[in-house]
Amino acid sequence: MSKVEVVELTAKQVAALIGVTEETLANWRSRGHGPPYRKLSNGRSGRIRYRNTAVEEWLTSRELQPGGEAA
Repeated sequence: MSKVEVVELTAKQVAALIGVTEETLANWRSRGHGPPYRKLSNGRSGRIRYRNTAVEEWLTSRELQPGGEAA
């Protein structure tokens, strides 16, 4: 079993990866939606990072089978 390397991604990188804007990611964060993230500094403009593994798990959890059933 190979170990997956954990990489910290910026909001810009995640937005590009999943095909949404950084603004959409910010809106999701404020509403408690979207992939899990970490806030590395305080305040409104705090640095946000996403673990690549968490983003991948979030995407997998949103996959649908033909007919609309969750994977």
